[in-house]
Amino acid sequence: MHPTYDAALHVIRTSFALLDESLDGLPDAALEWTPVSGTNSLTVLCVHGLTSTQFWVAAAAGLKPDRGEFIEHVRGDAFRARGATVANLRAEIARTEAELAETLAHGDDAALRAEMPWEDFGWHGTGAEALIVSTAHLREHVGQAQLMRDLWLAASREGR
Repeated sequence: MHPTYDAALHVIRTSFALLDESLDGLPDAALEWTPVSGTNSLTVLCVHGLTSTQFWVAAAAGLKPDRGEFIEHVRGDAFRARGATVANLRAEIARTEAELAETLAHGDDAALRAEMPWEDFGWHGTGAEALIVSTAHLREHVGQAQLMRDLWLAASREGR
C-alpha cells in the first residue's frame, strides 16, 4: 500500500477503535438519546462517521464515488438512522474498517494528485485533500460520540 494511504488507514483504525470504545458499557437505549433537540445521537454519529469516511476515502483512492447518490441518499439516511444496537454498530465499524483497507489499497500517486472540482458539492481539492478531509471529519465525529457517551452517563447518574 502507498505510504500516504497506509498512514491514513492507521489514523482511521485508531479513530474506529475510539468510536467502538465510545459504545462500551452502554445500553442500546443510549444510542438514540440526545441531551437537547437538534443534536445527533450516537447512532447518527456512528453511521454518518462510517458512511462519510467510505465516501471520502473512495474519492481519495481514485474510485470516483457517486456524489449525488451520497448526498441525496447515503448522507441523508445516516442522519435519519434509528434502531441500532451496540452489537450491530460494532459489527458495522469492523466491516467498514475492513472495506476501507481494501479501498485504500487502490490508491496511488496519481489519485493523490487528481483534481476534484466538485462545485456541485461545494468543494474543490485533490485526492490528497480528500484523504485528509476523510480522517479529520471522522475524528470530529468520534469526539462528538465520546462527548455524547459522557453526557448519557452523567444524565443516567442524575436520573434524567
